[in-house]
Amino acid sequence: MAAVGELPSASATTALPLTDDEAELRQRAYRFLFQSTMSPEAYYAKLVGVEFRSPASRFFTIADDATADRLLISPFAANARRVFAVDRARLSGSVYVADLTPPELNAVVLRVRENRCLVAQVRTAAIARLGSYRYAVEHGFLAMPQGQAIDAERSVNALQFAIGELDEVSPAIWRGGSCIEADTAHVRRKRSTLVTKG
Repeated sequence: MAAVGELPSASATTALPLTDDEAELRQRAYRFLFQSTMSPEAYYAKLVGVEFRSPASRFFTIADDATADRLLISPFAANARRVFAVDRARLSGSVYVADLTPPELNAVVLRVRENRCLVAQVRTAAIARLGSYRYAVEHGFLAMPQGQAIDAERSVNALQFAIGELDEVSPAIWRGGSCIEADTAHVRRKRSTLVTKG
């Protein structure tokens, strides 16, 4: 599986063609996986390193960045739900295809894993970006107290709430550069049992 910042392609793990929803999912992941996610300290340093007429502009920037991320998450989560619904049907159906070859089954399982891990990567990237925005609001307020910090904090909190959608949707977790997912081995085990009985 690709590392954060690398968008998995159709050939990353399997030669299966992308469905329309799978292709859309990868397009929607672009901002989170391709656009650099800076550390909280780096984001804040870049923010205060730019000349502004007023410190208020810095809080406007934080609010705008957090809002831009938030507006992408709900459509992405809805897209992920559609993909995962088809993936569940795909896994269930594969058990009953009598002449399905091991390579074909493996391709199906790998594509399902690819989809799950992609969503897990986006969730991890979104959480990292959230951390940068919150750090900037908190440290920025201490350095340059402005009423606009309240609006920025509200935008950050709204982003945190939106990320909760990905917590509900994602059946996998991206941790330490690895994808930890719900077990799909049961599909192979169940199929093996049916083939043996047949």
